[in-house]
Amino acid sequence: MKKTINLIIVVVLIFSLLTACSTKSNPSSNKEGINLGASKVDTSNIYFATEFSNGLAFIQYEEDKKTVYCIDKTGKELFELEDCNLLDFAKFNGKIAMIETSTSDGYGYIICDKKGKVYNAADFGASQIVLNTDNHKKAFLDGYIILERREESYTGTKIEMSIIDSDFTTLVPFSAELAEIINNDSFNINGTDYYDGYMYCREYKGTGATVLNLRTGTLLSDTKQMEVSKPLISYYSDDIVSSGLEDFLEGGDIYNELTCEVIAKVKDHEAISQISFIGDIGLATYWSDNGIWFNVIEQNGTAKFEPLKADSENISFDGETILVSSDAVLVKKEDGAVYSSSLKTYDVNGNLLGELVVEGTDFYGPIAKLNDGVIWVNNHVTHIPYNSTLDKLF
Repeated sequence: MKKTINLIIVVVLIFSLLTACSTKSNPSSNKEGINLGASKVDTSNIYFATEFSNGLAFIQYEEDKKTVYCIDKTGKELFELEDCNLLDFAKFNGKIAMIETSTSDGYGYIICDKKGKVYNAADFGASQIVLNTDNHKKAFLDGYIILERREESYTGTKIEMSIIDSDFTTLVPFSAELAEIINNDSFNINGTDYYDGYMYCREYKGTGATVLNLRTGTLLSDTKQMEVSKPLISYYSDDIVSSGLEDFLEGGDIYNELTCEVIAKVKDHEAISQISFIGDIGLATYWSDNGIWFNVIEQNGTAKFEPLKADSENISFDGETILVSSDAVLVKKEDGAVYSSSLKTYDVNGNLLGELVVEGTDFYGPIAKLNDGVIWVNNHVTHIPYNSTLDKLF
C-alpha cells in the first residue's frame, strides 16, 4: 500500500511540471515555472530568442522547441516554461510578461510573472487575452491587459471585454459596450494609436478623435482631453503632404502630437527625413545624394552632435544606443563565401562605442536587433547577444 501511495505522489508531481505553461482553460494550470538557479545560456544552441525588455528575455534551444527559458543579461537561466513554443511577441512590462505561444492545445497568449508563474485567460474568467494590434501591445507594456469573454448559445454569441492592470486588478469590468468600442473599426484601422493609457483614432483635421480611456472605459472626443504624464513628442517633416495638420504645423516643427502645440523648430530641417522620438530625444535621419546621415535631436530642437554618415539605412535607436548595420555583402573565404555585415554603435552624443564584423551564411546575411541595451545577432546558425560596445554579453 505504501509503495502505491508513493507512486501516485510521483505521478502527480510529474504531471504538475508538464503543465507549467499549458494554455488549457483550467485555473489549476496556474503553476510556478521551474526555477533553474545558476544555469547558464548555451548560445551555440539557441533556436529562437526574443528582444530583451526590462532586463529579461526568452529563448528556446534547437533540440527542445517545447521549452521556453527566461534569462537575464548575465546569461543566467531564471526559470523554464514547458509545453510552450515562442512565436512573435514575448516581453516583460516591468512586473509581468505577455507571451505569444502555441502549444498542443492551440495558439494564444499567456502571462507569467518573474518567477515563472503562469496565468491563462481562464484564470481571469475570460475566453482569451486580446493582443490583436500593436496598440494592444503598447497598452500591455504600460500595464493594461484587455480580456475577452465569449458566450455561445442558440441565440448567437455574446462578446464582452474587460481591462485589468499588471496586478490583475479590474479597471473596467466585463461589458458588451466595451467590446463594441474596442472591436469597432475606429480602433482597428490605420491611424489608430496608443499613448499613456489611451487608445485613440484621430480625425483628419486637428485634435478631434475617438479616444478610449483604458483606466475607466470612458470615451473622449478630443486628444486634448487626455490626461498624460508628459507630452507625446513628434516631428513634422517638410516632406509630409496632406497630413491634415497643415493648418497647425510647418516643416521642421517639433510638436505635441496630442495638442498640435509647437514646441520647437529644428535647424537645417529641410534635409531631415524624419525624427523618431523616444521620450524627449529622437534619432534624426538625413537623406542626401551622398548617402544617409544621422544625429540625435533634443525636444528643444538642439542637435546633440553634428550629423554622421551611416553605412546603410539600417539604423535603430533604443533611447540610449544607436546601432548602424551595413547591408550584407558576399565575402570570399578559403572555404567558400559568406554574407557579412559591419555593425557600429554610438551613444547619444555621437561617440563611437564599438565596431564589429559579423558573418552570416552563403545564402543569408546576419540580422542584428537592438532593444533594452542588448543587440541580438542572428547569423542563421547561432544567436549571440552583445552589449552597447559590441562585446559579447555572456
